[in-house]
Amino acid sequence: MSRRAPLLVVLSLVLMVVLVAACKPSTPKKYIQPKKMEDILVDYHLARAMADVSSVRDELGSHDYTQTLLIESVLKKHKVTKAQFDSSLVYYYTRADRFKPIYDRVAERLEEKALMLGASEGEMGKYANAKGDTANIWADRSQMLLLPRPPYNHTDFEIAGDSLFKEGDKVLFQFMADYMLQAGSRDAILYMAFHMNDTTIARSQRINSSGITKLEYQSMNNQQIKSIDGYILFPEEDSKVTTARLLFIKNIQLIRFHTKHDNDKPATPTNAQNSVPPTGIGEPLKNDTRHRRIEDERGDKLVPIDQRDR
Repeated sequence: MSRRAPLLVVLSLVLMVVLVAACKPSTPKKYIQPKKMEDILVDYHLARAMADVSSVRDELGSHDYTQTLLIESVLKKHKVTKAQFDSSLVYYYTRADRFKPIYDRVAERLEEKALMLGASEGEMGKYANAKGDTANIWADRSQMLLLPRPPYNHTDFEIAGDSLFKEGDKVLFQFMADYMLQAGSRDAILYMAFHMNDTTIARSQRINSSGITKLEYQSMNNQQIKSIDGYILFPEEDSKVTTARLLFIKNIQLIRFHTKHDNDKPATPTNAQNSVPPTGIGEPLKNDTRHRRIEDERGDKLVPIDQRDR
């Protein structure tokens, strides 16, 4: 074998790598590059979330004014204009196969920030780390992006519940919806099906605004949820539309509430020596004196049982 053969193999491999890299589509320089766009979008969503915090609104003004002010500060931080951001958003939006990976990384970074900063305020925050009888049993990603173009316009989920649910449990599915629209409508749909032994109950909820979306189901006392499945759908739009319509879903939670039944209560002690009868005035009897209740013209009172009426 010629000594040049190994060298030719190496050169061929290098040439293939160069050709593959050259064929990979690049972002035109007039648009914000992918890594910088990712950084801007992380700060952008954090700014929109801050605008929902009441203490920030109280300091800066109305929700819309606060949101505009915070987003302007994000663009200023990254040294881009609103026109550059909007045109870049449209560029990536019309190339969903390239935009989706960017937003996947944005979602991952926002999840990490949520864990570092702790639970969010308000209704979403109180169940963020709940455990026990009331628990957040959602185990999938808590942030995601939907575009009104298949296959990026829906997310499906399924929860097997044999060991998670008891008879009579209540379930609450909730998340924060954040629409980013240059034009168009807010018309996403949440659908859930709750499966029992011989029954399936379906529920749906329209997501027609940014903010908290909730869907809940209360099972009957003799019903145990065996599984739950569902989806969030952002209806498909005309492929010729170039104005951006995005739906960012965040802080997804599936809260399970165990219902307390009578047989869940601790048993009442049956040993009379281990229990202390009440006096009717909020304090136990002293010195283990046995008493009985008698009634006279002054009303109900307690007297020692060994003192007969005289």
